[in-house]
Order: sequence, then C-alpha cells, then structure tokens
Amino acid sequence: NLKLRQLAYVDRLTGLATPTRLENYIDETLPLARFESPAAYMLVDINNFSRIADQIGAVRSEQVIALAATRLSHALDELSAAAMPARRGAMIAHLHADCFAVYLPGALSRQHVAEIARAIARAFANPIQIDEHSFDVSVSGGIVMAPEDCSAAIRLRPHAELAVKQSRKDHGGGFQFFSPNLIRVERGRYTLEAELRQA
Repeated sequence: NLKLRQLAYVDRLTGLATPTRLENYIDETLPLARFESPAAYMLVDINNFSRIADQIGAVRSEQVIALAATRLSHALDELSAAAMPARRGAMIAHLHADCFAVYLPGALSRQHVAEIARAIARAFANPIQIDEHSFDVSVSGGIVMAPEDCSAAIRLRPHAELAVKQSRKDHGGGFQFFSPNLIRVERGRYTLEAELRQA
C-alpha cells in the first residue's frame, strides 16, 4: 500500500530517496548511459561527523543530517545555467548516517559534473546553525562516470568510496573522480597487509 511504499522509498529523516529507491532508479537508467551521454554517481560524506555527533548528541546530529540534506537539494536547484541541463532526472538519496548519494543519469560530461560538485562544496561554506550552536560542516565526495569507469550498478558505490578515501588522504577532503589506478592502489594495500599478518 501507499504507506509501505513511502517507507521503502522516502527517507524518514531527510525526505530524500532511500537506498532502495535509488538502486531501482539506477537499475532502470544506467543501461541507457553511453560514452557520449554518460551518467554519474557521486558519493557525498560529511567530514568528521562522528566527532560532531560526540559533541552534540544524537538528536542534534539528526538535525545536522537533515540540514545537510536540505543544502544538497538547494545546491542542485541553484546550479548555473550551464550546469543545469546535467541535473535533469537527478536523484539524491540518504544512504546512511552521514552519507548521501547524488545520481545524475544525464550527466552530459565530466565538466558538468565537476561544476555540480563545486556547487555542493559551496553549499557547505557557511556553518550550520542549530539553536545556539554553530557547526562548521564540510563534505567530501567521490565521483564515478558510467560507462567510462564502470557499467555495473553494483560497482558504482565501491568505486566512489575509493575516490572519497583517496581525496581525504591526498587533500584532507573535497571531491575526486574515480580512476582505475585507485583499484590497483587498494589491492596493493591489502596485499601488503596480508603479507605483514603472515610474517
């Protein structure tokens, strides 16, 4: 029924799409992506959220998440005229805790996606205000282009997570496009860890 559908498809805290709804949408639209008309998957994480949550408690932490969701939505609504066409059909989902996804089935190009990433970063330039408290909140993001980086829906998020990890390692945050080299780096790290455990 309608209530069960809403629970499955609309996130209670943020009003954004749920992971289930996003997965279904990706399954429907990703096969249409082409090199000349790509899709893009953007994983967006709030930086240092666990530290913020420890300071302000569970209730205010949920308020931060809800306000972050609002800023994400506004960032896509207020894109420049040049970037706006890449927003067509976009879906924002709340994946869990401090993690969101922005999916662009008609991303047009890396340049368009980069402009959207910059707009999202700018949306967090000002502190988030809750009651008498003010919090500096920033985000990091990993971007995967399809089909250039992958054509399987199941690989989008893992690839994006690698890009986020690398961005934080190299720059302390920000947005980074996925590249196949990140997989080789990750495999090398796991191989070294396995060798050290066996030593």
